[in-house]
Amino acid sequence: MKMPSPIRLSVRAMLIRDGHILLNEHSGKDGYWYMTPGGGVEHNETLAEALVREIEEECGLTIEPGRLLFEREVIQDREPHSQLDPGFHQVELFYAARIVDETKKVALNLDEDQLGHRWVCLEDLPGLTVYPRDLDRRLQKLETLSLG
Repeated sequence: MKMPSPIRLSVRAMLIRDGHILLNEHSGKDGYWYMTPGGGVEHNETLAEALVREIEEECGLTIEPGRLLFEREVIQDREPHSQLDPGFHQVELFYAARIVDETKKVALNLDEDQLGHRWVCLEDLPGLTVYPRDLDRRLQKLETLSLG
């Protein structure tokens, strides 16, 4: 019998301002792609602590986590993203967040394929390879919910 892979828990920050979203830029065998900054929750770490740590490591920014916006489950066998390891299974929690310190700090712990991070115009999302693939639709839905 095949043993199931452990499910990884990940937190991600939705940092949006002036019509732009902060995304990590990656490069792999399939070219360039983008995703919201964040990463895995470590043992004995709260979700908020993990989010603050991950954004500091990947972007050199200090943030304040806000409310949970949405969640996503990623299963490698069902995801067309070829960068994922076989058997990969992750639950991602996406949080609103705001930057509280933009003092230029060095990103200490980039992912293996991460080139850096950049502010991307929300209108440009449909033309980029972004994960989750439906990020622009999810953002529009959140905007509609907050207005209604």
